[in-house]
Amino acid sequence: DGHVWVSDNLGTLVLMDIRGNSLKKLTTSGGDEGFHSVTTKGELIYSDKANKCVRKVTTNNEVQTVLKTGFWKPTCVFSSPKNMDIFVGMVSDQNAKIGRFDRKGNPLFDIHTDSRGEALLKYPLYLTENKNSDICISDVNKHAVVVLDKMGQHRFSYKGGDNGGFWPHGISTDDQGHILICNSYYSNPSVQMIDENGVFLYVILAQKHGLRKPRGLCVDNQQRLWVGQWHENKVCVYKITV
Repeated sequence: DGHVWVSDNLGTLVLMDIRGNSLKKLTTSGGDEGFHSVTTKGELIYSDKANKCVRKVTTNNEVQTVLKTGFWKPTCVFSSPKNMDIFVGMVSDQNAKIGRFDRKGNPLFDIHTDSRGEALLKYPLYLTENKNSDICISDVNKHAVVVLDKMGQHRFSYKGGDNGGFWPHGISTDDQGHILICNSYYSNPSVQMIDENGVFLYVILAQKHGLRKPRGLCVDNQQRLWVGQWHENKVCVYKITV
């Protein structure tokens, strides 16, 4: 609808329109992570790391606690457009996992390890769901995008495709199932596109387009790409034509 929620590394959430006007503001305990999402009903959900829970702001501006994460700190969240299931990335000490919950916050399953019992994640920073129901996670400490199927089985890990350093942050998908990734590596900032099987396709944006430290991005229902950068008080909007 031309509106977008954007955040900073201090936990501030701002609802903006396509012209950059601020419509609503909210202060949370979030940080430099994908700690908020929007449901198909237009409700904002966000992770409250300080209180170890996920909250929801209804369309009537009522704040509700949807679920609690116990001793795990929630780092990132995503609301499925398919069924409003909630995906939550969490960390505790040296451990990390993805939890899947239904829209009411009831737990469905947790994802810790692969089929060999090895840890899949170190620090899930952003996550999203692809049109094929894959769960796509950017893990900054693994320097990889980790992709799981809808049941949590590991499909592949992508570690960058343009022969430079890879420090993945924001992640989103388009209507063709492509996965778009913010690479925030200091000497190689870019927005990269891969297909649903992890095959590198393009560098969509790079330093020559003014990228320096891209952090967050999303693709809206009109296939516009919104990109926010670290230490820049602006969001750039692009039309995807590939």
